[in-house]
Amino acid sequence: MRCRCSTSIRLGNGDQFCQCTYSPPRQGIRNYLFTIGLCYSDCSGLEGQNLVSKTKRIVNNTTNSPTPGKPVLYTPQHRYARGIKKSQVGVVCLEDLWADKLKNQKWNAHCIEKFSQFLAPSTLEQYNKYVAMFQQYCIDNETHFPPEKWESQACVANFLNQRAELSERPESLLKTITAALKHYFKAIDQNFNWESIESFVKALIKVNTKRPAGRTKVMPIQSFMNLFESWGPNRDLSLKKLRQKAITSLALAAMCRPSDLAPRVGLFRNQILFKPNGCLVVQFFGTKNDSDRHGFEVQIDPSSNPLTDPVSCLREYIEKTKIHVGVTGPLFVNTTPPCMAMSAASVSSVLRDSIKEAGLGPEFTARCFRPTGATAAVLGGVAAHTARTLGRWKTDDVFFNSYVFPLDPDSITDKMFLVKLM
Repeated sequence: MRCRCSTSIRLGNGDQFCQCTYSPPRQGIRNYLFTIGLCYSDCSGLEGQNLVSKTKRIVNNTTNSPTPGKPVLYTPQHRYARGIKKSQVGVVCLEDLWADKLKNQKWNAHCIEKFSQFLAPSTLEQYNKYVAMFQQYCIDNETHFPPEKWESQACVANFLNQRAELSERPESLLKTITAALKHYFKAIDQNFNWESIESFVKALIKVNTKRPAGRTKVMPIQSFMNLFESWGPNRDLSLKKLRQKAITSLALAAMCRPSDLAPRVGLFRNQILFKPNGCLVVQFFGTKNDSDRHGFEVQIDPSSNPLTDPVSCLREYIEKTKIHVGVTGPLFVNTTPPCMAMSAASVSSVLRDSIKEAGLGPEFTARCFRPTGATAAVLGGVAAHTARTLGRWKTDDVFFNSYVFPLDPDSITDKMFLVKLM
């Protein structure tokens, strides 16, 4: 979304914001997204209301229609898969394989264009990368690509074995490669028994895993409370500092990853509601764990300390920027022209600044805010189900095994060893 300066009016810190020439309508975020067709694609930006960047296709280096069942090649200009030789003519693109298959089945162009959006752009890019690596593996081993049907299973197994031997923790890698190759072979109508491959993947995980899984670190939340108190009242903060405090406190209180505060579909001000009882309601939509697009409605209670309260801080930030962003514009925007909605990378940068200013070390990252909020809630006496709902986790298994960690294991030992048993 691009914004242009269209007025000379400025806020207290005058040159920090400019007028946004566009904001979504009031009827709601979902209708707005449907209207402009904003959805997952392989592009990274918007030019006005038009998505930019389309995959450039080269079909067998000719202008003829592709032959059904044969791979469609394209020459990527800027995203060669790692490990692929740049002298290679082209790599297989799943989007094009799907498009040609569906075209042969008489799907119309509009439906075909939307089909690949069932995968997130980052997932699709990863799948294309691993299919390209499989293609290069076949070339290096003088195997026909795609492999003949009778040798496909063995070729996939050999490729997975090669990749597993290069990793100390191959589980995630092998499962991603398997998913990518399943899509590829299905697209070219070459199916075989994947049960043997899945069993082989389990064996590779057991044999090749050399170290335990690392866990995201939990930060001492009091360090951020001390930081907020040292900054003083919200009204005295610069817009940049006020935005930093709003992002950081919301990331802790709502247990957010950076992309939750800057999803690809956007986080807009008409998704924010301040209730009469002082609570804040946020409707998260299109986030990483909202694959079915139902959305999550989260309520955040105010803090008794006004210097650390995420609700009053966000209200102050919205109020100070409303004249320039509008009531339905992006929630968090850049402070320098052009006034575009912040990206997830920009949100990560702000969170890293807060970590550094709180006096914490480089071992902590923007990803630490989610488990920090979850752990602080549970250890603070919040019911586990309430904390899990607030953080938008779908299962207890993921919540407790990957996000809630005891900060002081010695206290647990004392409670066990000092208890008086009857």
